[in-house]
Amino acid sequence: MVGGGGGGGLGIDGRYKERRPIESLLEIVKEDLNNYGECMIPVGMFFSLSFTRCIHVLIRVQKLDDANTINMKLFPHHPVPPQVKGWHVPVAKMKFSEIVDPTWDLTLQKVIQHIDGVSDVRRIAHQADVSLELTQLALRHLLYYDTILLLDMFFFGASYAPRPGIHDFIANVGGMVDECANYVCVGAVSNSNHNNNSMDMGTLKEGLASVGGPTSSPSTTKQTMTTGHRISNHMLIKLMTTFCVGKTVMEWLKGHLDAGFDVLRFVDVRRLVQFGVIKGCLYRVHKYVVSKQYLAALATGQARPLEGGDPLQKYTDGRHTFDQIITEQNMTDAEIMEKLKGFSGPAGDLTVFY
Repeated sequence: MVGGGGGGGLGIDGRYKERRPIESLLEIVKEDLNNYGECMIPVGMFFSLSFTRCIHVLIRVQKLDDANTINMKLFPHHPVPPQVKGWHVPVAKMKFSEIVDPTWDLTLQKVIQHIDGVSDVRRIAHQADVSLELTQLALRHLLYYDTILLLDMFFFGASYAPRPGIHDFIANVGGMVDECANYVCVGAVSNSNHNNNSMDMGTLKEGLASVGGPTSSPSTTKQTMTTGHRISNHMLIKLMTTFCVGKTVMEWLKGHLDAGFDVLRFVDVRRLVQFGVIKGCLYRVHKYVVSKQYLAALATGQARPLEGGDPLQKYTDGRHTFDQIITEQNMTDAEIMEKLKGFSGPAGDLTVFY
């Protein structure tokens, strides 16, 4: 029983004791929650508080010998994370090795060890010896707390195209080009970084340390290739802006090689693409396959999976990317295309589009 202005209360020993005014208790609660996000207040009576403004408050009242303790903690509200698919690639946004605690969930600890910015979810599940469902659940937990992000698998046969954010890269807003150079440039000096598949997203998001010395813009490709292992801003912008729809990464590489610049000698292409995607400069152009006959059967409700039929049929409704087929059927892009050539159906039934 709580009074609004304090007063006396009957203690455990049967005697009346002085109670603290509820106004002072609420003031302490407010200050502690604002300053520390939690509070622990000993009081001589039971009382309850209710908060409903988009904040979850945990209240635990412990009855002691001669007092009660109010324990409160604020929990931030996070949006529901997206579904994690087997073909997604998780990338860490912080160094888990510095924050993982032995008391963490064992499955989560096993999964975290294999997050390297390259392996897809199914491969992580296999390497960690954890079921795919539990791996996806663990990664969704990390997504909920904004400690990882999900990217697409990287293939040299994949296609990427610029997004409006490419303008910020061209203008070098916030030193973005210098940040990119420090992350993607490789060579004899930085082989250790090049071989390391992990991607320190915390460092990347906070801004990588700039490379020593001002960056010059050499007039020829030969000069560009001999300025240490840091290519010019002009060349980096040229590399980033020449991705386009209909041109695979392999074709993009060949185009620059024909122009006299061997990209692979100086740039980690996977990192360049990931940097562009994360910074909003590039997007992945996905590939789909559609069967007109299968779509018509779906529309009329006559589509039925046949026992021992073509395993690719269910992917020909235009809703499944080649990444999904590659992961679930354990096939390469070339093998899928070859398989589709022998797909049962009338001539011209299948269409592959981006």
